[in-house]
Amino acid sequence: MGNSDTNTNIYFVGIESFLIAGGIGLYKHSLIWGIAAFVILLIVYAIPVLGGILSIISSAVEAYLLYAVLLKVLTLPSASFITLFVFYVLMVVHRIFGVMGREEGGSRSFRYSLIITECFVLSTAVWYTQKSIPIACAVLVLLLAAAFIPGLRIPGLLILSLGSAFLMWEVTHDNIDMKYSILMALIVLIYTGVNHAATCLGGREFEYINVKDDKNRYYQQSYYLSTHNDYQDVMNDEGKHGEYLIYESLKDYEQLGAKFLFNCYLNKEDNSTTEIDVMLICHGGIFVFESKNYSGWIFGDANSLNWTQTLPIGDGQSKKTQFYNPVKQNRTHIKYLKNLIDSNIPVYSVIVFSDKCTLKDVKVDLVNTYVIQHNEIRTKVDKIAEHTGHKLDTKQIYELYNKLYPFTQVSHEMKERHIENVRKTIANVTEPETEEGLPFLICPRCGSRLVLRTAGKGENIGKSFYGCASFPKCKYTREIEQPEVTNKE
Repeated sequence: MGNSDTNTNIYFVGIESFLIAGGIGLYKHSLIWGIAAFVILLIVYAIPVLGGILSIISSAVEAYLLYAVLLKVLTLPSASFITLFVFYVLMVVHRIFGVMGREEGGSRSFRYSLIITECFVLSTAVWYTQKSIPIACAVLVLLLAAAFIPGLRIPGLLILSLGSAFLMWEVTHDNIDMKYSILMALIVLIYTGVNHAATCLGGREFEYINVKDDKNRYYQQSYYLSTHNDYQDVMNDEGKHGEYLIYESLKDYEQLGAKFLFNCYLNKEDNSTTEIDVMLICHGGIFVFESKNYSGWIFGDANSLNWTQTLPIGDGQSKKTQFYNPVKQNRTHIKYLKNLIDSNIPVYSVIVFSDKCTLKDVKVDLVNTYVIQHNEIRTKVDKIAEHTGHKLDTKQIYELYNKLYPFTQVSHEMKERHIENVRKTIANVTEPETEEGLPFLICPRCGSRLVLRTAGKGENIGKSFYGCASFPKCKYTREIEQPEVTNKE
């Protein structure tokens, strides 16, 4: 199953590249020129900022061709204003359906493309008037430096906006009435000014509108309807946010009859529970996801008890933290899941690390087991589902969902009991020792390392305790059961 938005973008870029390349081939009377242009255009479109610059240039050329046609039927001012409006619309279309629309932060990429294009256009104008390539190159370097060096960005972008507006006035005032020329210059000034202000704000322009839209959409999704997790809680909690991002990447599967389950607590033989973060039940089978929202370098293999996270701490040194092998962790989840379902149903174990980390030396070669990063989820699941084929019909999917859904709706007391059982299990596992001789302990809530801390205030001031290394994002604490252990971090 492919992403429809991605397909639309590919079709748009392909058709436009074909038309432009066709025009070049006809102009040169050469098929080779046309094919070469087509290949080059596709490559350039695939590079976010360069693709954005090409989009702006394409929009300008297309608008100019329309301008030449309009001049035959309309007055010069009318043709000019219509062309300016069409140029704006074409840039919006390119931003949505062109290469910039496919990447996360596409609007930001568009703004960078606009800045670079303005710098080139203004330096080209300097070359045209001064007839000096060195002066034009110097102006280009100065404009780019002013636009992208943080301390110079605000005055630099202001100069760009004023320069673009002045250039519009300079090009038009000899051909149309001064009032129309000034109005067109003001339109350019406002448009570029708004985009440059957005760049200075780091993309936070109109953020309240985007957040409101995201909230409204969130509260209508099956993730919320199942978990009842508050939007702000999900956005601020790394564990919950990682689970939600998995759902966001795969929610289109719901349109094909798939169902999601979140935080599914399955019973074990000793009356304790094991928790599955995210489960996708689709026609290809059941995908069991374990979310790990870590940064740094990740090392591990399928058989090790623990994996290692390495984080730089400056001066060429790094800090190593161990966490329980997620492959083994998810294998346990699947073991108890299979006690509840038909053994013929294919089950896939997918461990998803955040894009903030690097899977430096991760070796897992097990059937139906995959260790990936968030940006690979959709591609990987699509590929597995396509290879597996149609294993479950819609009725079977709903039967499995209805059977497993009650395991997601457990009481708060059961969740707390699960956390306590995980803590006891971790405490009883023989772990590798740190340099100080203290065992590694793992936070049962987020999987980070527990470290020794000392209370600095409150009724327990001066008392040592174990706290999560991810604090303040995770506030799990645990009392020290052996008071003779001294505070050694």
